[in-house]
Amino acid sequence: MEILNVILSGGEGIFFAVVIAIICTVFFWIIPKITSSTKKVASKILVEINPNDVKNLIKLGQAEVSKRNYRSAIEYYLRALNNDQFNIEALASISFAYHMIKDYESSKKYIEIFQDNFDGSKDDNSMAIIMTYLYGHICFMEGNLEQSSNCKQNAMALAEIDGGLLDIINGLNLY
Repeated sequence: MEILNVILSGGEGIFFAVVIAIICTVFFWIIPKITSSTKKVASKILVEINPNDVKNLIKLGQAEVSKRNYRSAIEYYLRALNNDQFNIEALASISFAYHMIKDYESSKKYIEIFQDNFDGSKDDNSMAIIMTYLYGHICFMEGNLEQSSNCKQNAMALAEIDGGLLDIINGLNLY
C-alpha cells in the first residue's frame, strides 16, 4: 500500500494511468477491429486460392450483410450456390439479403428452395424460423393475410423458445 501511495503521489502516477489507458484502448478497441478485418482478409485469400469454397463465400457475404451491402452479399451467396445449389446456409442468407433490398420475388424463390431442402436438422432450426418469418412477410405483402398470420405466429412461438431469435425477429419488425 505504501508503494502505491508513493507512485500515485508523484509524476509516476500520471504515467501509470496513461499506460493503463493505452493498454485498455489496445485491448478493447484496436484488437477487436483487427480481428474482424483479419477474418475478412483471411476469407478473401482463401476464396482467391479456392474460388469454389462455399464456406468462405458465405462468410464474405455475411461480412457484407453486416455492413448492409446487401447487393454485394448476394453476389457472394450466388457464387456459393453455384458450387452447392442446396446449401442451407447460403439459401437462407441470400433470401434474407434479397428481402432486405425488397426484392420479395427473389427472396421467396430462395425461401421455397430452402424449404424444399431443409431436413429438420437442429443446427438449422434458427434459419428455418427466420425463413418462416420472412415468408410470412411476403405473404403479407401479397395480401394473403391468413397465411401471413400463421407464419408469423409459428415463427414467433418457435423463436420464443430460442430466446435470442425472438430479439432478432422483433428487430426486423417487418409486419
